[in-house]
Amino acid sequence: MAKFNQLRKRTGEDARVAPLIREWRKHRGLTQQTLAEQIGISRSYLALIELGKRSCPQEVRSAIAVVLKCSRADLLEGGPANSDDILLFWSSLTEAERIDGLEMLRSMFAKKKSGRSAMAAKPIFERQRWARN
Repeated sequence: MAKFNQLRKRTGEDARVAPLIREWRKHRGLTQQTLAEQIGISRSYLALIELGKRSCPQEVRSAIAVVLKCSRADLLEGGPANSDDILLFWSSLTEAERIDGLEMLRSMFAKKKSGRSAMAAKPIFERQRWARN
């Protein structure tokens, strides 16, 4: 990937993005060097972006979002603590748990499409027992 123009002026959006990029990078366990290499910029430029001292062009922000497995909106609106990080959750499951989870979701959505919720399909005593657990 070609190096991006590093001399653009900062915007107010850059000031909001700067700490969130760092949060997401640390959340994913990446160093500045690793992230910078993967998106095609220098580590020092990434450090300046994270400090809010350099602009973060849309192309760079998009590349960062891809590598950090988050959306560009996540880089503007909130760090990983505010995210429903389904990818992280999914990767923590065993293969058997993933299969069970997919079967459960398919069942829930199939019943929803047929006009019955998964909960409504259960007898009342089972619904009450489920709600207490």
